[in-house]
Amino acid sequence: MISKLSEVFRHSGARVAWRGTLTALAAFLIACGAAYALGLRPGAGDLQATATGRRVGLDYDLLVLAKVIPAGLVAIFVVLTSLAAAPGRPALRTSMIASLATIGAMLLGWVASGSALAAGVVMAAMMTLTALSVRQTPGVRAVGMLTSSVYFWIATCGFLVYRSAAEVIELAVIGCASALLILGVVQLLRARFSVSPPPAPANPAPADAGASFFAAGPTMRYALMRGLLIGGLMGAYVASGDHDVFWVMLSAWIVLLPAPEATWDKALRRAVGVLFGCALVVGLSQVLAAFWMLWLGLVALLVGSLWIQRNYAVFQAAATFLVVALTAEMHRASTLDWAVTRLVDNVIGIGLALSAAHLVVRLPNRRSVRVG
Repeated sequence: MISKLSEVFRHSGARVAWRGTLTALAAFLIACGAAYALGLRPGAGDLQATATGRRVGLDYDLLVLAKVIPAGLVAIFVVLTSLAAAPGRPALRTSMIASLATIGAMLLGWVASGSALAAGVVMAAMMTLTALSVRQTPGVRAVGMLTSSVYFWIATCGFLVYRSAAEVIELAVIGCASALLILGVVQLLRARFSVSPPPAPANPAPADAGASFFAAGPTMRYALMRGLLIGGLMGAYVASGDHDVFWVMLSAWIVLLPAPEATWDKALRRAVGVLFGCALVVGLSQVLAAFWMLWLGLVALLVGSLWIQRNYAVFQAAATFLVVALTAEMHRASTLDWAVTRLVDNVIGIGLALSAAHLVVRLPNRRSVRVG
């Protein structure tokens, strides 16, 4: 255990993924700016967060900008999907398929947002279907990752409140177009300056890699367990409105992976990262004003995102720092109280993910049962 803990923050030797981070950030800014310029933002009467915004001293224009974030998220996920599918040369075909999948995921999230039952059932179906993509080709895996991420965030964060179906499609199209634009620019720059891309991270294939999409086996068992767990938590979250359930669900969604070994590794790195981030934000909040804590959190998240592939614990520590600092300031509460709350939520979510991974291994493999 001690040796495993020492590996959590050890330098991996991989090249820093700053190019991918800056590419995704550029796509995000272009998409948000385009959505804002095209008027895809609500009026003052529709903005429930206005009171909260006044408490933290945000201008109204910044609050309105928050309502165009869905377009930016779409752009980020399409860019990362394309880079994951073809690190050396962004694949246009994969990008186009990812764009269509994104539009479908956003519409599903919009349709299912009305009731706890619908939200839970659709989330379970989406998590199951996207999890089955892990044993397919890199392009299919990348699109599955994108669809899972887009649907999770769109469904859980309420980004599409007060939107019509036409506006949902417009936001998705703006995000996809921004992503394709920035990917094209990146490809031209690489060709012009002969820049080699960073190496793709090694992702071991599952035991039943290459099997047909709905074939039985360990991946199917994992997909069903993932759908059941995340779908159930989503239903509970919508029914209760308790944001603690969201953080539990987020931890479970991140930690539960196809291979039990990978799940344990992700659980350890997330736990250590959350603990370190909470300790850091509580300590610094004793000597720094809230204003500087928020800016420091944003810088930490940008730096931490450079480590998301080489060492997830570093990224998680940075993300935790920003989340705790932001929520504590918004609620005018102690950072210690919110840090403890986030720690408890993550422990519960990680525990559920590890329990689900254990059950996946224990479930019988129906392919091996002979009939007759």
